[in-house]
Amino acid sequence: MKARLRTKMWWPRYEKDAENLVKSCKGCTLVSVPYLPNPLKRFSRLENPATKTADNGKQFCSTEFKRFCTARNIVLFNTIPYWPQQNGEVERQNRDILKRLKISQAEKGHWREGLEEYLVMYNSTPHSVSGKSPAELFFKRQFRDKIPMVADINRQLENPDVRDRDKQKKQLEKEYTDKKRKAKECEIQPGDGVYLKILMKTKN
Repeated sequence: MKARLRTKMWWPRYEKDAENLVKSCKGCTLVSVPYLPNPLKRFSRLENPATKTADNGKQFCSTEFKRFCTARNIVLFNTIPYWPQQNGEVERQNRDILKRLKISQAEKGHWREGLEEYLVMYNSTPHSVSGKSPAELFFKRQFRDKIPMVADINRQLENPDVRDRDKQKKQLEKEYTDKKRKAKECEIQPGDGVYLKILMKTKN
């Protein structure tokens, strides 16, 4: 289309207008290639828990969730209805999260950024009973936050070339994989209309 336009006429931003026209064409969308994959991200380090305690919300009592737990060998425990004290740790965590969200709203900040800051703070704070932070108990190391620590100085004394080469190598691998897969950040927003590809064979 762009080549045809070049032989006919020209106007400012005509290439962008042509792209927008194709993107808004229903027929072009239906026959186009599927949406490009998201850029590569490093795989999770966490494993499936042995047990899971949940309240009696519909999402936790559904057949799909029970099947999910069974497939991953997770023993599911449901709390007694109207007795939140049975799952007191989660209730306390929810209360702290709500406080952080209220602070973000009052300061006109983004709730997701506020929640991420809260998680960093929580994982870096020693527990009153164990004396260790969740990061130390779970990952066997301390998380870095805004407060400097002695370990930062020790890291600087270590061989920085090894860390730099490792980081550079991983970044090059990511860029190569993303380019090969033609990865692109998803631009779909809540409320956007999308087309779903039907993978089931229909009977004639």
